[in-house]
Amino acid sequence: MIDDSMMFGIHRISRYCRMYSESEVLFVTSFFYTKLELEGAASVDSWFEGCNLFKRKFVIVPVNRQLHWILLIIINPGLLASTDTDGGETCCILALDSLKINKKQLSKYCAVLSCWLNREWAKTHPNSVNNEIKIFAPSGT
Repeated sequence: MIDDSMMFGIHRISRYCRMYSESEVLFVTSFFYTKLELEGAASVDSWFEGCNLFKRKFVIVPVNRQLHWILLIIINPGLLASTDTDGGETCCILALDSLKINKKQLSKYCAVLSCWLNREWAKTHPNSVNNEIKIFAPSGT
């Protein structure tokens, strides 16, 4: 029920964000992250069959822990191996945690997602070298 409410909210917000087309933004359910963390990357291999997530501008990953929501946004996943940052664009993870409860835990969530993303990249770009994914977690006011 809670996951359904969160996904409804995310999709509702996405309808108002007309800057990007549907093909540029990918929303996944919070079950994706739960499964990834508990069962490993192989358990979510089939989730993106037929979908090139590296052509997306954003991949939105909600995380639910003990009734607390965190939103992880992978920005520019297709630039994962890019070394040219002159244009200002790079691959990164934006971590949004309204309560800012635990930075160490937030870093862990981002690390799990980063490892998965690097694994996915290696499957489709076997001769490419991965760069470290930058993580941004705004501290707010």
